[in-house]
This record gives sequence, structure tokens and C-alpha cells, in this order.
Amino acid sequence: MKFHVVTTMNREGWEETGRRMAASFNQRWPAKAKPLTVYAEDFEPDVPVEVRRLPDWLAEFNQKHKHVPEFNGMRNGAYDYRWDAVKFAHKVAAVCDFGLGLSDGIMIWLDADTYTHADVTGDWLERLFPEPAYLAWLDRYNSHPECGFVMYRASHPYHRHFMESYRALYLSGDLFRLEQTNDCAALQHVVLAKVLRCKIPVPVSLSGDKGWHHPFVNGPLGERLDHLKGPRKQEGRSRRRDSRHPRSEEYWRAG
Repeated sequence: MKFHVVTTMNREGWEETGRRMAASFNQRWPAKAKPLTVYAEDFEPDVPVEVRRLPDWLAEFNQKHKHVPEFNGMRNGAYDYRWDAVKFAHKVAAVCDFGLGLSDGIMIWLDADTYTHADVTGDWLERLFPEPAYLAWLDRYNSHPECGFVMYRASHPYHRHFMESYRALYLSGDLFRLEQTNDCAALQHVVLAKVLRCKIPVPVSLSGDKGWHHPFVNGPLGERLDHLKGPRKQEGRSRRRDSRHPRSEEYWRAG
């Protein structure tokens, strides 16, 4: 089984967490998952990765919407990521551009603020994502999923159609009809539509606790990965209290 791993970031993200993310990937992920593909926004990574550029449609989307405050997360005079369509469009552009070029193996989206703290194996990745699932994500009760880590089965017969539908939300402007306009809400919208039409199976959940604010580190992903959400970027790791139940792995015991 081949794994295709992709992410995107700008120079600031590379300096803050991306370089460390890529280095830990190169050190601890299996050969069948390499190289890591980085859609690098106006910088050249100084760690060995495959570099790609974001597609042209993203520049057109940004140019059209970057001066509209409510499309950049501004609501009632304050910033709220849930409506930052412009920022999170970069992630969707990378996912769709990369995904449309694949027809085999498993595609994995890995956020630039993740860190691999223990060896990742192909067997472990396959156990996370049993067939016939098309998609695996970190779902949550009463909220959109968390999308720091998402798996797609690129060999699924509906894979290309799914990627085209995800991209079409942005190309058509239908994104702005959704209750929220971040990438996770957009992905959830497409997934639910395709599940209802029986195009794809119900996604696999990677969440250890769907009601907890940090499902990434509470589920199986926490065995080998960490996700540095929010202020954790500056702290360099998630906190021990982020786990609802104590974890046994060395990384978490030392935190």
C-alpha cells in the first residue's frame, strides 16, 4: 500500500512549526509514505520534501474575496476562524490539486503544525483506515470535524468526483451559502451529501472522544502524532491535560 502525504504552509508557518513537522516526518514515517509533498507558499523549504505550487484558481479566489471582511473571518468586529474562507481555501486548494492527481493508495492530509513523536508504520496506518471506507477524519459531536489529519482512499471509484465536488464549492461560490466557511465545514458538507447519496460509505472516526476539544491526541493518532493547535504552537507540544484519559506513550508521560 502506497501512502501519499500532503500539506501546505507559508514561510511563517514553515518557521513556526513546518520545518519541525517535516523533519519529524522524514525521521519517523515509512519509505512507502515518502516524500512529503508541501505546497509551499512563496518560500523554498530547507528540509528534503517534494515542493509544489498552489493552483491558479486559488489566486483568483483570493483576489476576489480578500478585501471582504466577512470572508476573512471578521464577524461583529472580531475575528472568528469559522468564517475565514480565504485563509482555509489554501488548504482545500492543496488537497484537491494533489488528490485529483491520484488514483491509487491512501492520501493523507497532515497539518503543518503536527509533530511525529514515534515511528509511523504502514501497518498502523492501514489499521486506522479499514476498507471499504473512503474517508477517515476526526469527527466531533455538535461541530464540524477537526481536519488536522484526514485520510482518503484514492483508489475508490468516486475519489475523483469527490475532489471535484470539494473544489467546486469554491469555484462556484456555493461555499458562502454554508453556515460556516472554513475548510472543515466545507468538507463536512461534501461528505454528508455524498454519504446521503450512497456515493461513499460513512467515514471512519479517528477521534478518541468526540465530545472533547482536542480529539486528535485523545484517539489512536496520539500514539504517534501530536497536533499543536493554537497556543501549543509556541509551547512546542500539546499539554498533558489535553488528554481526557492519561496516555501511556513515553512522549505523553514526559510532557
